[in-house]
Amino acid sequence: MNKYLILNKFLVYVLILFFFSRILIFNFIGFNNVLDLFHFSNIELLKTDLIRTIFYNHSQPLLLNFLLGLLSKLFDGNKEDISVAFYFIHLLLTIGIILISYEIMKIFNLNKKIIFFISLLLVLNPNFIYYENYSNPLYSHINCYLYFQLTYLLLRYCLKREPYIEILIYITLLIQSQIWGAWQPYLIIVIFLFLRIFINKIDKKNFIKFFIIFILSLAPSIKNFIQFGTFTNSSWTGIYLSTVLVPEPDCANHQLNNEDIENAKKKFKNEYFKQPSLWGPQSGTNNLAIIEKSKRCFKYALSKIIQNPLDYFKNRLIQFFISHSKFSFENVRGAPEIGKPKWILNYLDIIDKNFKILKQSIIFLYMISIYILYLYMTMKQFKNNDKFKNFSLIIVIMHSHYLAITHLPNGHYENTRMVYGGFVFQLIFFCNLFKIKKNN
Repeated sequence: MNKYLILNKFLVYVLILFFFSRILIFNFIGFNNVLDLFHFSNIELLKTDLIRTIFYNHSQPLLLNFLLGLLSKLFDGNKEDISVAFYFIHLLLTIGIILISYEIMKIFNLNKKIIFFISLLLVLNPNFIYYENYSNPLYSHINCYLYFQLTYLLLRYCLKREPYIEILIYITLLIQSQIWGAWQPYLIIVIFLFLRIFINKIDKKNFIKFFIIFILSLAPSIKNFIQFGTFTNSSWTGIYLSTVLVPEPDCANHQLNNEDIENAKKKFKNEYFKQPSLWGPQSGTNNLAIIEKSKRCFKYALSKIIQNPLDYFKNRLIQFFISHSKFSFENVRGAPEIGKPKWILNYLDIIDKNFKILKQSIIFLYMISIYILYLYMTMKQFKNNDKFKNFSLIIVIMHSHYLAITHLPNGHYENTRMVYGGFVFQLIFFCNLFKIKKNN
């Protein structure tokens, strides 16, 4: 029987299992019906004044807020209905992850039994199931899907050099930069330069398209600079950097101090203080004082790093150990109490009570082994001039960048969702592993 006919048959079986498993989960376990809206604009403002609220938003990239606003209008602001909508959006994203993984494994020409087995593991992966149901924060599962999509497109382009695929790479990076502040627009330039150096020379038409997409990715930053004097797609960037680079209690917490409030009052136009999305109880994490706090925290972080760079590396190492010794779904321990799925905690408590050190050791050794072996395989691919060598290298660069910008000091369980976002790295490792074994 034709190999691809068998694989397509396997894919049908995998998707049937996916739907059957999710029906069981939905009916017997349920789903989280409490939205985690931290960092997002006020749901009532999004419902009643979407365009103005988006226009004055500076705390987060705009796209997910816009989607949330559309859903709030569609469901009249009912958070439970919006949560159900996101649950089904997350299910569709998981299906997308499974299909993308299937295509990636086909490109690596893996054995059909291995493809089927890995697909089953993806369907039953407890991390996927957790983030489908309780995506804390809301963009976690979306970010994971987009990382898979970006990886697949990079693989396609590195092997086939299709011009339209390159444009899709930049569009994916554009969407990522409008979903989560950790994905900054400069990554589009990094990928563009990598593709020019390692894949092919500049094509005039694609350069123009790249440039247009890059300018579009800067649009929120330009808007924020004109309105608020801060050139970034998220005014929390300084706060993120301070917590990523230096443990600093005042920046790590979500409270505003009097200094930041007074500085905001002196700096910004009076009309801004009349906007409920910028000032007052409905402003939340989009309060004008956040901008001043972020700038202060950014300066503090830079000064501390300059004074003691070894302290920075020490904290990076500590957080690397912490984040790579837990399951991604252990994010539940740091999740907000409202809507927290307690049943997951019950099982985790039993495991941690009896096997915590053993569990952490096994997970850490597993992840470190993947990183070390992946680097070894990449070097071997360059030595043997393997066709996957450039792709493997760009994945190393992407994942190293991802880990560097997303690990928060003292984040503990918060960091588990960061590792989850880069889950596709593990898939690529196994694809490379089994592909190399087959070649040898």
